[in-house]
Amino acid sequence: GSRRRQRWENDRLIGVPGVVAPSSRDWEVHSTSPVRRVPYYLAPLWEGVAESRRSLKAAEEERGRVPSELRERIRRGKVEGEMLRKLEGEVRRFVVEWEDAVRQRVEEERADELESSDEEVVFVGRDLSARTMREREEERRARVERERERCVFEARVGDRGGALGRYLVHALAGYYGLRSWSVTVGGGRRALVGIREAGREMPRPLYAMV
Repeated sequence: GSRRRQRWENDRLIGVPGVVAPSSRDWEVHSTSPVRRVPYYLAPLWEGVAESRRSLKAAEEERGRVPSELRERIRRGKVEGEMLRKLEGEVRRFVVEWEDAVRQRVEEERADELESSDEEVVFVGRDLSARTMREREEERRARVERERERCVFEARVGDRGGALGRYLVHALAGYYGLRSWSVTVGGGRRALVGIREAGREMPRPLYAMV
């Protein structure tokens, strides 16, 4: 009798502190994970944001990590060390020059703000001043975008060593957290790298780790 009584009390959670009786909500069928309801017309935008987050996360995980395929190619002697060092030198030089240019622009903007605050403001016309400022801003943005990317390797279309060079550029870009892509210009195939996010510490040289 006592064991049967104990089982009956255990089934009904008798004597358990803080027990709450189940409600009708507990018996409803629903998802156990959070549900984000997105309007239909915003679905493409939501997918774009999610895709960009995934790509940034993947790039962050890849940054500073030697690709296993590259390590295997070097071990088998399919990658020349001199070619890797030369391309990595170009990539590192590009990153250093970009960071120096960013610091220089910040200092110049700070100096311009100090000078403009000390000088007398002369009214030259609302339309003219607004147009001039807009043109200067567009020129500055175009210059910044040009400086954010650089061609680090180029080979003729069909060159057997060109594919290897472009592969190394893409591998180095992933290692340094940069963007990389290839374009065909005339009879040549170029591999370019671009800044994804500035202000990060540069990892150790890749050729010294393989």
